[in-house]
Amino acid sequence: MLSGAGLASIREAIEEAADITGDILGFEVGYAGVTVGTFPLDELQASAEAIAHRAVQTASLFGAH
Repeated sequence: MLSGAGLASIREAIEEAADITGDILGFEVGYAGVTVGTFPLDELQASAEAIAHRAVQTASLFGAH
């Protein structure tokens, strides 16, 4: 979503995903080809910055760029 939507940061992509309406209850978050976790929308909304930080840390553990 980050690269395809022209968003400036992982946090922005997470916030954008959290604003989706409809029957979606959550999203799987991945960064640089590494899945970070699946989060309910309310957690994405409340913790976008922390989840973005976790995504970068997790990807770096696996050597992703």
